Amino acid sequence: DGKGYDDTRSVQFDILRDGAFHIYRIPLKNAALYEGALTGLKIVPAVAGAENGDRVEIRSIRLGE
Repeated sequence: DGKGYDDTRSVQFDILRDGAFHIYRIPLKNAALYEGALTGLKIVPAVAGAENGDRVEIRSIRLGE
């Protein structure tokens, strides 16, 4: 669509930092500027208090209702 990635169309959410895997459901339909089909996904693991060498592991991503 030519729009590219834009922070004004982003959704931020908190994560648990306990070393375990968790399920997060992020309702994109509630995002103010979300419209149409999802054509890209950008994950920026910015966590307050993160230190150099910390990591984020993603086991899977599922899209749906």
